[in-house]
Amino acid sequence: MINISEDMKSVQYDNEQYLEELMTEYGTQLKRYAHLMLKDEHLAEDAVQKTFINFYYSIKGFRHESSTKNYLYSILTNECKQIKRRSWFRKERNTSQEIELEHSYNMDDNLNRILITQSLAKIKPKYREIIILYYYQKFSVADIAEILNLTKSAVKSRLKYARENLKKYLEEVFIDE
Repeated sequence: MINISEDMKSVQYDNEQYLEELMTEYGTQLKRYAHLMLKDEHLAEDAVQKTFINFYYSIKGFRHESSTKNYLYSILTNECKQIKRRSWFRKERNTSQEIELEHSYNMDDNLNRILITQSLAKIKPKYREIIILYYYQKFSVADIAEILNLTKSAVKSRLKYARENLKKYLEEVFIDE
């Protein structure tokens, strides 16, 4: 006879172990993405924690129609959007605040990164998230469509407009110099 409570404990342990493995594998990438989206390290950490909590509670319902990584990014994207909708977030955020990028190797490279991040901060969030997912997180158009619940053509279109907007802001910066 199967002991239901022991069986449930085993399932819970397996889920917790699985969650720990996911946190180890994707935690840094998710935090980087959240930081680029929210422009705040502490909010990014909170968003990632909430993402893993939401994933943990939805493991039973996860149908594996998409990859686990895409599912985590989808949860995180929605969490970042919820945070940005909150009135206190909009009041406290300074849109000119820089988005920090990882590792700088020399002065010119560092300056270029700063200019790009300042320009990235000026474009609309729906375009910014496409740029971040495509260029920084290296997702394919199909994966981005899945994460953001868009069609592939919508992703391609947004990517095109995002590039144009980013180019416009970068040209302004380089003309001013």
